[in-house]
Formats: sequence, structure tokens, C-alpha cells
Amino acid sequence: MLKQLKTRMQNDEIPALAYYFAKYINQKQPNKAVALAAAILSSENLQGHVCIDLQDYANQSFPKHQDSDIKAPELSTWLSALQQHPWVKSTFPAPLILDDTRLYLGKYWRYENQLASAIQVRLQPNKNLDTALLTAGLQRLFPKTDTEIDWQAVAAAISLLNRFVVISGGPGTGKTSTVIRILALLLAQKPDSHIELVAPTGKAAARLAESIRLGKQSPRLSALTEEEKQAIPETAKTIHRLLKYSPKGFYHHAQNPIPVDTLVIDEASMVDLPLMAKLLTAIPEHTQLILLGDRDQLASVEAGSVLGDITGHGQNIDYPENLIKQLEKLGVIKAGALTPPHTPPPAISRSIALLHKSYRFDANSGIGTAAKYINQRNGQTALQQVLLNPQFPDANWLELEGNELNPKCIQWAVKRYRQYIKQKHIEDALQQFESIRVLTALRNGEFGVENINQKIITALNCPLTGDFHGKPIMISRNDYELDLFNGDIGLIWKNSESEQFYAYFPTADGNIRKISTRQLPQHETAFAMTIHKSQGSEFDHLLMILPPQHNPVVSKELIYTGITRAKQDVLIAGNQAEFINACTLGVKRSSGLSRKLGWSY
Repeated sequence: MLKQLKTRMQNDEIPALAYYFAKYINQKQPNKAVALAAAILSSENLQGHVCIDLQDYANQSFPKHQDSDIKAPELSTWLSALQQHPWVKSTFPAPLILDDTRLYLGKYWRYENQLASAIQVRLQPNKNLDTALLTAGLQRLFPKTDTEIDWQAVAAAISLLNRFVVISGGPGTGKTSTVIRILALLLAQKPDSHIELVAPTGKAAARLAESIRLGKQSPRLSALTEEEKQAIPETAKTIHRLLKYSPKGFYHHAQNPIPVDTLVIDEASMVDLPLMAKLLTAIPEHTQLILLGDRDQLASVEAGSVLGDITGHGQNIDYPENLIKQLEKLGVIKAGALTPPHTPPPAISRSIALLHKSYRFDANSGIGTAAKYINQRNGQTALQQVLLNPQFPDANWLELEGNELNPKCIQWAVKRYRQYIKQKHIEDALQQFESIRVLTALRNGEFGVENINQKIITALNCPLTGDFHGKPIMISRNDYELDLFNGDIGLIWKNSESEQFYAYFPTADGNIRKISTRQLPQHETAFAMTIHKSQGSEFDHLLMILPPQHNPVVSKELIYTGITRAKQDVLIAGNQAEFINACTLGVKRSSGLSRKLGWSY
């Protein structure tokens, strides 16, 4: 088996780590079936899967969909071999954990169970809730304007009734404005409540802080008093900063919890399983936990799909009868507006609120309409009725033919990027640059980030190596001393007096940081960035480049995430047939979390 796996590794058909992990496991007690299981698990973990369900691989070739001389055994034989191996256990610690038919790396089984336990312990109703005060607050902050259900009001009520809530909605559905009012309602119940706002990246944290600041001034939130506005925090941190990371690890953990009463986690779809587990085990059980995100977006770059697992991966969210009666009593919904399902839903469902109405995109919006069709896996309709339809000028299509990038892509980028480089002040340059972006599905190749960045630099007549005035950079390695994190974006700008280059980064509090280029951690050019890296960001003007040939990376979730980064207009460059096909391909990461939370499939 190891010889066969080594050959596959040498042919670049499986990752090197998969072969060497199988070899390591085989050292303890040689067994072909166990070695193969270890190789498959390691390979799939690198693709973001938390575990593998052996039922999906039994009697199958490895790698799947390839002409391979490696074939997995029958399920019962495989399970028996694993159960007899000394490095396979049913509980932590062990290199491999076998949980029913699911096989885990030991640490990921532990993270999953820690997270499931941390959520389940919070699936208890809030005690000592002043319902009269809550009813009055809901009526004031969510005045009824029509007969439709106000799902923002439902989300607010659920957030007060429970100690754990997920609020999921697409762009412009009002997640931030909803959470502002939720915080006002929570502060009315407990005025001295300590609130923390966090996001996975510095960019996402800055955007959350800005959204809170702007949201307080919105006419839609005019019912907020000045006292309430003052009490709601406007600063946000990265999760790593809240946990106080150092080279020795996190300062906060289960034995040294974070002193926080209410924790809001924005862009929760970006948070991977290990980080979410560490965060939730580092907060007290009484902490009110609010997760914000879009369950239809891409999952985290690292292992897991936490938000999708919690919300049932697109399943309908039904509420139990007792919650419906509570919502009626609070005046959030009318009697009979919601009916309980015939089969009792999982306990987690009472903690999930979906926002349906977009306040950014209406029926005349090409971006919103195309995103809806893409999310429904209907790329054909998205193309024919929106992207190729001149009636939607904010969403357009550019056909890619052959194996070379259409020159119009580079022309689009250069025309817009030249404007920010001409600015005299770094504040104006940063603001303009943050409104424009080129997104790609891939890192390498003709249609990848690296090649497109080089083409844009060449077209702008800038040097391909070294620093230059206006060069956008993205941090690719965390530097906790400088408080710069993977995904943070800034500009290299020449100081007009000293003629020296400095890097400038927007901060979460709305200011700008100036850092010597000699101090910068590892970074890369950011005229173009991957769609994965764009999560947590929004841009007024967007070009999204998809490869014209089939690539397994390109899925419905990736295209949906990309198009919903656009606020004013988007141009999608790709091949029509491949676009339609990719919209039918969903990403499902293997995990046991959803089942542990009561979801069934």
C-alpha cells in the first residue's frame, strides 16, 4: 500500500503529507486498510474536511474518479481493521478517532466536540428577562410598517430570548442595523453589560466598526436615543486579538476566560473550526453569543464549515411551537403568522434567524437578481436574464475565449486603478482603492492572481519587483507585534518630504497607520486577490475573473461569494458553459458538527 501511495504522491496525484502521514501511522502496526484510511483523511483534511465518512470511500478507488490501482476495502472490514489498531481510539487523545463511521484526526475530533458542547450549553432560554421592557423596546425599535413578517424584529426577539443566536442573511439584508438594535435591547436589560465586537480579519473588523458607526446615524435607526447610541461600542477587534495571541499561544482559554457579557462575531462563515472552538471555550457560559454571516457564502479557508453546520446547510428553519407563542406574545408576529412543523425541529433551530429582505438590492438590481439565481444553482437564468441583459446595467458579462486572458480585463483594471494613484493624499487614495477590486478564482496560471497582478503592474508602467508609489499590498502572515494580520490590505506610498516609501493601513477605528516598509511582514501585491481572500470586504466596482476551463475550485458558493462583494456594479469574465456548470456544483465539507447539533439529512 505504501509503495502505491508513494507512486501516487510522486505523480502529484495525492499530497505529500497524505503519504507521509500514512507511513507514520503504519509504523505502529502495519495494516494496509489503516494506512489507506490515514492517507485519505490527511488528503481530505487539506481540502477543508474535518473528517471523512468511510461509507463514502468503501469499495472506491483512491484518488476518486481516477484510474487507480488503490481500492478501499468493504466498510465492515475497514471498520474492523481501524478498531483493532492501537493508534485508533473512540475518544481523545489519539492520532486517529473513529466516531461511528467517521474518521478524524484526533485534534479535529476534539475541536468539534468542544464547539458542539459550547453551543449546546447555551441552547437554554435567557433567565431573568424583563419581557415587558423587551416588548416595549421591540415596538419602539421595530415599528410595524406593513403586514409582512419583520424578520429583523424576529432576529432581535430571538437574540434576547436565547443566549446563542445566528443571524444569517445576504448582502444588504440589514445584519448590522439589526445587531445595533439588539445591543440596545440587551443594554436596556443589563446597562452595565460588557460588549465585544469581533471579526476573523483586520479588514472585516474595520468594516464592522465602520458599519456600526454609520448605522447609528441611519434614518432607519432614528428611534435609538442618544444615550443608547453612546452605550453601543464602535470598536471591533480580530478574534486573535480578543484571545490575546502570542507565540506561546492564546492568553484566554477555558481556565482563563474572556470577561465579556455579550460577544458579536461578524463574518462567521470565515471562521474555521479550530478557531471557533478556541473562542467559544474561552468565554464564560453566561456570555450572550451572536453570530452574524451569510450561510450561503464560501466556508473558511481552513478546515470546517461552521456556519453551514450550525444552520443546517440550507435546510428550512422551522420554529417550535413554544417559541412561536413567545414571538406572538412579544408582538413580533401576529397570531397564526408562523405554524410549527409536524416534526419537532432540532433544538438549534430556535437560535437561528434568517433575514430575507435586501435593502441594498431591489428588483431592478442586476447584482442582487443574479446572486439570487446563482444561489439557486441556476446559472443559465443568471446569464440570460441578467448578465447578458442590457436592462441590468450594473451586472455584465465578458466572454473569455481560448486559454488567454481577455485584454479588456486588464483595461478595466488599469482605467480605474490609475485614478487612486493620481491622488495627492493617502487618505483619498486608500478610500478610492478600497472601492475597486479584481477578484479571481485561482492563485496560479493564466487566470490566477499572480499573473493578473503582473499584467496590471506592467500596464501601469510600474516595476515588477520592489516597492513603487501606489502599490497595493496584502499581508500574508500574521505579525502580532505590529498588529497586522493575514488579509490586511494597505498601500505603499511615497512621502512627499522624505521621498521614502511607507505602508499605510486603515484601522478599525477609522484612522490610518503608517509603517516603515522595512518592518512589513510577508506580503503580496493586491491589485487582484482571490475570492476567498475577499470575504469580509465590499467594493463599489468589481471585476470577477473565472477560468474558462473546468476547475473544481469554482463552485456555486465561490461565484455567489464573489458577486455579492459588489455594491454598485460587477463585470464577470468567464466561459458561459463553464459558468452554468459551476453554478450547479455545491461544496459540502465532511463534518459531524451538524449531526451533533441535531440536524439530519
